[in-house]
Amino acid sequence: MHKMNASTAATHQRAANLHAESIRGVNTYDTANPGYGSPDVVEADVR
Repeated sequence: MHKMNASTAATHQRAANLHAESIRGVNTYDTANPGYGSPDVVEADVR
């Protein structure tokens, strides 16, 4: 049950993020930086 709830919450979060991106007019990408910690987030304008 916990696994299902976590999966559903993650799906809802992804949908909310995509909706927010569409409102702002950007696409968000993670750049690969192996060995340098967490990846950087880049936003590309879609207009």
